[in-house]
Amino acid sequence: MMSDVGSIIGPLVGGLLLDAAGFPVAFAAGFVVSALALVLAMRMPETLVRREAAA
Repeated sequence: MMSDVGSIIGPLVGGLLLDAAGFPVAFAAGFVVSALALVLAMRMPETLVRREAAA
């Protein structure tokens, strides 16, 4: 559900930034959002419980 919102809002905000401030600002905003998502994904704890292999 939230990915749908992001798919709708993202291009609209990007277009508004492009019209208001130009390409560098729009691309910088996209970079910041992507970098934040990458950092948060890398900090997520591992949830997979690994079992010992039976010998």
